[in-house]
Amino acid sequence: MLPKCPSCKNSLQFTQLRYRDPFPCPLCSQLLYIPHAYTVARTWAILLISAAGLYFIGLRGYSLVLGAILAWVPALILDAILVRAFFPPIIRTDKNITSNFTTLNL
Repeated sequence: MLPKCPSCKNSLQFTQLRYRDPFPCPLCSQLLYIPHAYTVARTWAILLISAAGLYFIGLRGYSLVLGAILAWVPALILDAILVRAFFPPIIRTDKNITSNFTTLNL
């Protein structure tokens, strides 16, 4: 499932997405962005899931912490390749991309 532009409902390729900066929709040119809170929450959720998986395997204490940190990188890669195809990122329209100095705001 591909993410869609909230304005024109155009399907966006994953190569067109930018997770840090606003990006234009290729069809309607509306500026879009992925909320920073979404990426932070997803990153921490992956860490917690990898720690929970290692906990259920039997790791405890410092080995659990070290294992969770080491397992975090492959889990992020797995998330970027597989999971985001089934659960695409949240995309919002960026209405405040221009400053008050460059527009009249009438």
